[in-house]
Amino acid sequence: MAQANQEQIIQLKKHNAELSDRSRRANLIIYGIPEDIVSKKLEECLIEWMAEQGIEIDEQQVERAHRLQGRRGGEPRPVIIKFTREKLQQQIFQALRKNKELNFKWKKIFVRQDFCQETLKQKNSMKPYAQKLYNNKIQFSWVYPASIVIYRDGRRLIARNPSEAARLLERLGMDSSNMEEEATMEATAISEGSVEGSSTRQEKWPRRLS
Repeated sequence: MAQANQEQIIQLKKHNAELSDRSRRANLIIYGIPEDIVSKKLEECLIEWMAEQGIEIDEQQVERAHRLQGRRGGEPRPVIIKFTREKLQQQIFQALRKNKELNFKWKKIFVRQDFCQETLKQKNSMKPYAQKLYNNKIQFSWVYPASIVIYRDGRRLIARNPSEAARLLERLGMDSSNMEEEATMEATAISEGSVEGSSTRQEKWPRRLS
Protein backbone atom coordinates (compact mmCIF):
# COMPACT_ATOMS: atom_id res chain seq x y z
CA MET A 1 0.00 0.00 0.00
CA ALA A 2 2.74 2.45 0.97
CA GLN A 3 4.60 1.70 -2.26
CA ALA A 4 1.43 2.24 -4.30
CA ASN A 5 0.81 5.58 -2.56
CA GLN A 6 4.40 6.63 -3.21
CA GLU A 7 4.01 5.79 -6.90
CA GLN A 8 0.81 7.84 -7.05
CA ILE A 9 2.60 10.81 -5.48
CA ILE A 10 5.44 10.52 -8.01
CA GLN A 11 3.01 10.37 -10.93
CA LEU A 12 1.02 13.33 -9.56
CA LYS A 13 4.19 15.44 -9.23
CA LYS A 14 5.17 14.48 -12.76
CA HIS A 15 1.74 15.41 -14.10
CA ASN A 16 1.75 18.75 -12.27
CA ALA A 17 5.24 19.54 -13.56
CA GLU A 18 4.19 18.79 -17.14
CA LEU A 19 1.15 21.06 -16.82
CA SER A 20 3.26 23.84 -15.32
CA ASP A 21 5.91 23.53 -18.05
CA ARG A 22 3.22 23.56 -20.73
CA SER A 23 1.97 26.92 -19.44
CA ARG A 24 5.52 28.32 -19.72
CA ARG A 25 6.31 27.24 -23.29
CA ALA A 26 6.01 30.75 -24.70
CA ASN A 27 8.46 32.17 -22.11
CA LEU A 28 12.18 32.84 -22.10
CA ILE A 29 14.22 33.89 -19.08
CA ILE A 30 17.14 36.25 -19.61
CA TYR A 31 19.89 36.72 -17.02
CA GLY A 32 22.14 39.75 -16.86
CA ILE A 33 19.96 42.59 -18.16
CA PRO A 34 21.13 45.64 -16.15
CA GLU A 35 18.79 46.96 -13.49
CA ASP A 36 18.97 50.47 -14.97
CA ILE A 37 16.65 49.26 -17.74
CA VAL A 38 13.33 50.25 -16.17
CA SER A 39 10.28 47.99 -16.45
CA LYS A 40 8.47 50.25 -18.92
CA LYS A 41 11.43 50.03 -21.32
CA LEU A 42 12.10 46.29 -21.02
CA GLU A 43 9.99 45.18 -23.99
CA GLU A 44 11.36 47.92 -26.23
CA CYS A 45 14.98 47.22 -25.24
CA LEU A 46 14.61 43.46 -25.72
CA ILE A 47 13.03 43.89 -29.16
CA GLU A 48 15.93 46.16 -30.18
CA TRP A 49 18.46 43.72 -28.74
CA MET A 50 16.94 40.81 -30.64
CA ALA A 51 17.12 42.82 -33.85
CA GLU A 52 20.87 43.18 -33.20
CA GLN A 53 21.01 39.36 -33.04
CA GLY A 54 19.29 39.14 -36.43
CA ILE A 55 15.86 38.33 -34.97
CA GLU A 56 13.12 40.65 -36.21
CA ILE A 57 10.00 40.83 -34.03
CA ASP A 58 7.59 43.62 -33.15
CA GLU A 59 5.75 44.62 -29.99
CA GLN A 60 2.60 42.80 -31.15
CA GLN A 61 4.47 39.50 -30.80
CA VAL A 62 5.45 40.13 -27.17
CA GLU A 63 2.74 39.61 -24.60
CA ARG A 64 4.73 41.01 -21.69
CA ALA A 65 8.18 41.29 -20.11
CA HIS A 66 9.01 41.86 -16.46
CA ARG A 67 11.62 41.09 -13.83
CA LEU A 68 11.34 38.15 -11.46
CA GLN A 69 11.24 39.10 -7.81
CA GLY A 70 14.24 38.57 -5.57
CA ARG A 71 17.90 39.33 -6.11
CA ARG A 72 21.11 37.48 -5.28
CA GLY A 73 24.03 39.68 -4.28
CA GLY A 74 24.80 42.28 -6.91
CA GLU A 75 23.28 40.34 -9.81
CA PRO A 76 20.42 42.01 -11.70
CA ARG A 77 17.08 40.30 -11.39
CA PRO A 78 16.27 37.93 -14.28
CA VAL A 79 13.83 39.09 -16.93
CA ILE A 80 11.04 36.85 -18.15
CA ILE A 81 9.57 37.58 -21.57
CA LYS A 82 6.40 35.95 -22.86
CA PHE A 83 5.73 35.75 -26.58
CA THR A 84 2.31 35.42 -28.17
CA ARG A 85 3.07 31.99 -29.64
CA GLU A 86 5.02 28.95 -28.47
CA LYS A 87 6.42 28.39 -31.96
CA LEU A 88 7.83 31.92 -32.00
CA GLN A 89 9.57 31.31 -28.67
CA GLN A 90 11.12 28.13 -30.03
CA GLN A 91 12.38 29.88 -33.16
CA ILE A 92 13.90 32.72 -31.13
CA PHE A 93 15.50 30.37 -28.61
CA GLN A 94 17.07 28.23 -31.33
CA ALA A 95 18.38 31.35 -33.08
CA LEU A 96 19.91 32.69 -29.86
CA ARG A 97 21.54 29.33 -29.06
CA LYS A 98 23.62 29.62 -32.22
CA ASN A 99 25.46 32.52 -30.60
CA LYS A 100 27.79 31.01 -27.98
CA GLU A 101 28.32 34.35 -26.23
CA LEU A 102 25.38 36.72 -25.92
CA ASN A 103 25.95 40.29 -24.78
CA PHE A 104 23.66 43.15 -23.83
CA LYS A 105 25.36 46.54 -23.81
CA TRP A 106 28.76 44.79 -23.63
CA LYS A 107 27.76 42.64 -20.67
CA LYS A 108 27.48 38.87 -20.93
CA ILE A 109 23.96 37.50 -20.57
CA PHE A 110 22.36 34.04 -20.55
CA VAL A 111 19.04 32.89 -21.98
CA ARG A 112 17.13 29.75 -21.08
CA GLN A 113 13.66 28.34 -21.43
CA ASP A 114 11.23 28.61 -18.54
CA PHE A 115 10.69 25.39 -16.59
CA CYS A 116 9.10 24.68 -13.23
CA GLN A 117 11.23 23.87 -10.20
CA GLU A 118 10.68 20.11 -10.45
CA THR A 119 11.95 20.03 -14.05
CA LEU A 120 14.91 22.27 -13.22
CA LYS A 121 15.80 19.97 -10.35
CA GLN A 122 15.77 16.97 -12.70
CA LYS A 123 17.86 18.79 -15.29
CA ASN A 124 20.41 19.86 -12.70
CA SER A 125 20.78 16.30 -11.44
CA MET A 126 21.72 15.23 -14.99
CA LYS A 127 24.05 18.14 -15.70
CA PRO A 128 27.32 16.53 -14.45
CA TYR A 129 26.79 13.55 -16.78
CA ALA A 130 25.97 15.75 -19.77
CA GLN A 131 29.06 17.83 -19.03
CA LYS A 132 31.25 14.74 -19.03
CA LEU A 133 29.84 13.63 -22.39
CA TYR A 134 30.39 17.13 -23.76
CA ASN A 135 33.97 17.27 -22.48
CA ASN A 136 34.68 13.92 -24.15
CA LYS A 137 33.14 15.13 -27.44
CA ILE A 138 30.41 12.51 -27.38
CA GLN A 139 27.30 13.57 -29.27
CA PHE A 140 24.09 13.61 -27.25
CA SER A 141 20.70 15.28 -27.14
CA TRP A 142 18.41 16.45 -24.36
CA VAL A 143 14.88 15.00 -24.34
CA TYR A 144 12.15 16.51 -22.16
CA PRO A 145 12.03 16.62 -19.26
CA ALA A 146 15.66 15.75 -18.46
CA SER A 147 16.80 12.67 -20.35
CA ILE A 148 20.11 12.28 -22.18
CA VAL A 149 20.07 10.40 -25.49
CA ILE A 150 23.03 9.16 -27.52
CA TYR A 151 23.32 6.85 -30.51
CA ARG A 152 25.89 4.05 -30.57
CA ASP A 153 26.28 1.39 -33.28
CA GLY A 154 22.82 2.13 -34.62
CA ARG A 155 21.21 1.88 -31.19
CA ARG A 156 19.44 4.61 -29.22
CA LEU A 157 20.67 4.77 -25.63
CA ILE A 158 18.75 6.85 -23.11
CA ALA A 159 19.41 7.84 -19.51
CA ARG A 160 16.38 9.18 -17.61
CA ASN A 161 17.96 9.67 -14.18
CA PRO A 162 21.43 9.86 -12.55
CA SER A 163 21.63 6.10 -11.93
CA GLU A 164 20.94 5.33 -15.59
CA ALA A 165 23.36 8.11 -16.62
CA ALA A 166 26.12 6.59 -14.47
CA ARG A 167 25.59 3.20 -16.12
CA LEU A 168 25.62 4.87 -19.53
CA LEU A 169 29.00 6.47 -18.84
CA GLU A 170 30.40 3.16 -17.63
CA ARG A 171 29.12 1.48 -20.79
CA LEU A 172 31.05 4.08 -22.76
CA GLY A 173 34.19 3.33 -20.76
CA MET A 174 34.13 6.47 -18.62
CA ASP A 175 34.53 6.74 -14.86
CA SER A 176 31.30 7.70 -13.08
CA SER A 177 32.53 7.41 -9.49
CA ASN A 178 31.31 10.16 -7.13
CA MET A 179 29.12 11.61 -9.86
CA GLU A 180 25.82 10.68 -8.20
CA GLU A 181 26.89 12.70 -5.15
CA GLU A 182 27.71 15.64 -7.42
CA ALA A 183 24.36 15.24 -9.19
CA THR A 184 22.54 15.31 -5.84
CA MET A 185 24.32 18.53 -4.90
CA GLU A 186 23.38 20.11 -8.23
CA ALA A 187 19.73 19.12 -7.83
CA THR A 188 19.60 20.44 -4.27
CA ALA A 189 21.23 23.75 -5.22
CA ILE A 190 18.41 24.71 -7.58
CA SER A 191 15.98 25.25 -4.71
CA GLU A 192 18.23 27.88 -3.13
CA GLY A 193 17.36 30.41 -5.83
CA SER A 194 13.64 29.69 -6.12
CA VAL A 195 11.50 32.71 -6.93
CA GLU A 196 7.94 32.59 -8.27
CA GLY A 197 8.42 29.06 -9.58
CA SER A 198 11.59 29.95 -11.48
CA SER A 199 15.21 29.95 -10.49
CA THR A 200 17.25 33.13 -10.16
CA ARG A 201 20.45 31.12 -10.61
CA GLN A 202 22.13 31.34 -14.01
CA GLU A 203 21.62 27.76 -15.08
CA LYS A 204 23.76 26.63 -18.02
CA TRP A 205 23.39 23.09 -19.30
CA PRO A 206 25.87 21.67 -21.77
CA ARG A 207 24.62 22.00 -25.30
CA ARG A 208 24.39 18.93 -27.45
CA LEU A 209 27.30 18.49 -29.81
CA SER A 210 26.48 18.94 -33.47
